[in-house]
Amino acid sequence: MKRNRTILLLVLAVLVAGLAFLFWRQSKRSYSWREHYHRESKDPYGTSVAYQLLRSSNPSKKTYVLNDSLSGLLPADEALNANYVFVGRTMFIDQENLDALLEFVAAGNNAFLSARNLPYYLMGAINPEVCGSSYYHSWEGFSYTQDTAAGLNLVHPALQLPMPVKFHRRYYKNVAQEAWAFFHYYHFC
Repeated sequence: MKRNRTILLLVLAVLVAGLAFLFWRQSKRSYSWREHYHRESKDPYGTSVAYQLLRSSNPSKKTYVLNDSLSGLLPADEALNANYVFVGRTMFIDQENLDALLEFVAAGNNAFLSARNLPYYLMGAINPEVCGSSYYHSWEGFSYTQDTAAGLNLVHPALQLPMPVKFHRRYYKNVAQEAWAFFHYYHFC
């Protein structure tokens, strides 16, 4: 009887230790899926890798981080061949900063914007009503489609892949529905 009790206690101790180990392992995730875009973060929505690549791509040039206004900070000098990179959820930009960004690009510099929401005035500036056809639609935001996967490809014939690249939305290990945002073809005349 005493021997059975010892075995039972030993089995319970191993079981509790195993459950504690599983709980500890599950709770110790080393990343966060929160959209924060911090340049020091290596989380899926962190921009550490992009920031380090930008800095190392041309070490002779300085890399500046702008947290405020673009006006007066972006050089409109063609000789600089500078790049402006924005990565974030939403780009809030007023007319003065939009003018500064457009002057920066018009001078031969580059701007790369990656955002979930783009400003209306910016889209109106880069997609003016010059199409002159019934296909033109003013910018009212991204178009959306609801699906478990999106097939992406390039439009330019020289760059187009034979088959679109498929991206699936997963929630843990399950395929899930997603509202995929995209630019509709009529925004490019």
